[in-house]
Amino acid sequence: MGKSLLRRVYYGPRAAETSQQREARLEEQRLRSAESRAAETLEQYASRLVLTRLRIGELRAAETAQEYQSRLEGQRQRTAESRAAEASEQRETRLEDNRMRAVESRASETSEQRDYRLEQLRQRNAESRAAETSEQRETRLADNRLRMAESRVAESSDQRDSRLEGQRQRTAESRAAESSGQREIRVEDNRLRMTESRAAESSDQRDPRLEGQRQRTAESRAAESSGQRSKDNVKEQLNRGQRNHLGSVRLDWRITE
Repeated sequence: MGKSLLRRVYYGPRAAETSQQREARLEEQRLRSAESRAAETLEQYASRLVLTRLRIGELRAAETAQEYQSRLEGQRQRTAESRAAEASEQRETRLEDNRMRAVESRASETSEQRDYRLEQLRQRNAESRAAETSEQRETRLADNRLRMAESRVAESSDQRDSRLEGQRQRTAESRAAESSGQREIRVEDNRLRMTESRAAESSDQRDPRLEGQRQRTAESRAAESSGQRSKDNVKEQLNRGQRNHLGSVRLDWRITE
């Protein structure tokens, strides 16, 4: 009763505000958060993340299965209503704001903060995956697939090219900034997650996954230019020629020996 009353009191003024008031409030919150993040030390940064994780963990641990499903359904409904009500310009503004906040946050953190953040993310993901039931896992994966499919269907070709270019750029920057030890950890984590995911999926899940991979590959091939395809063909021919050359060298060496 107290929680529902608190929720009504907290969200009451939000329901009455206009879109301009909401944007002004969110912008003020972003500015305050950015100033606070820029001024905090590594210890304060770590303490904040730990406290946030503890609060979220306590809330998640106290909720029942019905509350868990209700929370996810509420999140999906609010997200769907927000996405349906926004225009294309608003969507572009929202995505650009998200990218800018992420870039600013990443740029202001030190290498120690980055390592700590990634380690905390891995730990939280591992704890969350270990604590969820098979039904919760299926619901989470289905939600992820649904949100990704809705996002892909709604985007134009220009938006798709921009998204893929942004992904490639972020991946390249992340790869260039990581050390050899971080790369080995990342590759090992990817292998573990893929192995766990493959081991847990049924044949019904495997077929849609493979079909989705084939469809995405076909779309990627159809979207790439002839120049890109020719470059890939030349690269493949060079690699094949190098392999053949090395094979002939080994054969000549064995014959000579």
